[in-house]
This record gives sequence, structure tokens and C-alpha cells, in this order.
Amino acid sequence: MVMKKSALNFGIGRVAQKLLFLAGFMLVANVVWGATYTLLGNYNWGDRGAWQNNRTITPTNNDNIRVNHNRPTYTLTINVADAQCNDFELSRGAVIINQDCSLLVNGNFTMSNTTTLTVNGTIRIHSISTTSTNQTINGSGTIIIDGGTLNCNLSGFSGTLVMTNGTINVSQCYDYNVQMTNYTATTRIPGGTYKNLTVSNNVELCGDVTVTEKLTWNSGRIRMRNHSFTIEKNATIESSNAFDDSHMFAFEEDATTGFVTIKGDFSDGSSFTIPVGNYSGTSPSGRFVTITSTTTAESSFSVRPTNSPA
Repeated sequence: MVMKKSALNFGIGRVAQKLLFLAGFMLVANVVWGATYTLLGNYNWGDRGAWQNNRTITPTNNDNIRVNHNRPTYTLTINVADAQCNDFELSRGAVIINQDCSLLVNGNFTMSNTTTLTVNGTIRIHSISTTSTNQTINGSGTIIIDGGTLNCNLSGFSGTLVMTNGTINVSQCYDYNVQMTNYTATTRIPGGTYKNLTVSNNVELCGDVTVTEKLTWNSGRIRMRNHSFTIEKNATIESSNAFDDSHMFAFEEDATTGFVTIKGDFSDGSSFTIPVGNYSGTSPSGRFVTITSTTTAESSFSVRPTNSPA
């Protein structure tokens, strides 16, 4: 009887191991292997019949989405608050995210050919890839990007663009607000808030800019274009070169709006220089302002040159 009991226990153990193995395999397969759904027409996200591979269920966070892959021009509308997928390929047509609706892309979001993304709600993307101004982003919602390269036409977007990582190529100024952790400006600085901003050549502002931690400004002029530039309290300015006519905040000669503002706690009697001047093409003129504090309280100093003689 003892031997039979041991044999029985052994047999049950082998069956349990097999069941656990199969359960584990199914779990891993479910996580790794998502389906690929191709849009079949002009549909909302959860519409029955919208997807080629499965016309009865809604895609989940492990599934890949193709909009108009080798098909006619269709439009997909995100009309729910919690749409999710893994990779998302937009190669023809359009995607619209309605107000108060959202899409979470856990993998790569790729736009190619002539395509349009309209965001009036919220989209969060793990990594984005856009290649030219043939790809257009419109709307007034919120776009959150955690990596990749954003290089497209943003002229119709007036919402908030949050880039926690990645690169944005700004070919011209657009009317949107940016929140970025790290940004190296090459030609233009979109209006918005930057944790760390680096400038090493002549650039121009596309809107009001705020730096919250560090402005690394090695060379070049920052052309104000009637906008304001604010250095927040506790933020620093670092430069490897002295400020001069080629290395300053440059205002238009007829500027009546926009300031350079420095915020912080200043000890009594401390002084600092704000490098401002007028922009006049090939002959910029620096009119640097030296400020001496007379208070220990938190203060802010805002300056802008005028047309009067220095």
C-alpha cells in the first residue's frame, strides 16, 4: 500500500508539472504573441467588423494595428477612453482621437507616406517614427512621447506636446506648447517648458520659453521674436564662452513685447548681468544690463532693450 501511494503521488506530481508547464506556456504565449489587426474601412475603434483578423473583438495592449496597410484610404476614429495596442502602423489615411478619448501605444508608432493624425484627446507613445512633412499632426489635445524621432508637419496642432525622451525636428514655428526634459536646439525653440535646454548656435524662439533646471548656452544668439524667456528659481545658466554681440538674447529693434526674466533668491548686494541686445541682421547690438539686488527676498528681474540710445 505504501508503494502504491508513493506511485500515485508520483503520478499526480508528473501530471501537475505538465499542467503547470502548459499553463506557463499559454501565459507566455499570450503576453508575447499579440494578433495583428488591419483596418477594413472607416470605423470606430470598437466597431464590430472593423478589423480583418477578428471582426468580433476589440484589440488589446498586446495586439498590433495596421491602418490602411496596402488598402484604400480609410479613417480610424478612437472613440473610447482606454484604447491600447502594442505597435501601430499608419501608412495611409488618417487616425482621429476624439476629445476625452485616449490611445496608449506600448510599442512603436510609425507614420509613413501621406498620413494624418488628429489628436483632440490624448495619445501616449513609447517610441515614434515620422519621416517627413507628408505626415501631419493636427488637433488641440495632448501628445506624450517617450522616445523616437518626431519629424512631421505640426502646423495644425495647437495642443500640448510632452517629450520625456527622443528628438523633435522643428522645420518652422508652430502654435503648440512643448514640455521636454532635454532639448538641444539647432534652429528653433518651440514655446514651452524645458528642464534642460542646450544652445550652441543661432536659434530663434517660436513662443514663450521657460527653463526649470539648466540652460547650457555655449555660443550663438537667441532671437526673441517678441516672445519671453524665463529662467526659473534654482535654474542655472552655464556657458563656456563670454557673452558678446554674437552671444546674447537678441530682440527685434521695434520690439514692444517679450522679456528676459531671471527668478530666484538674491542676497543683498549681489549682482549679475543679463546679456540682451537688439537684433538687426548682420549688425546686432548688445545692451547688456547689470542688476544689483537690494533684497534678500525671492525676486524676479525682467529686461528688454528699447530703441533709445544705450
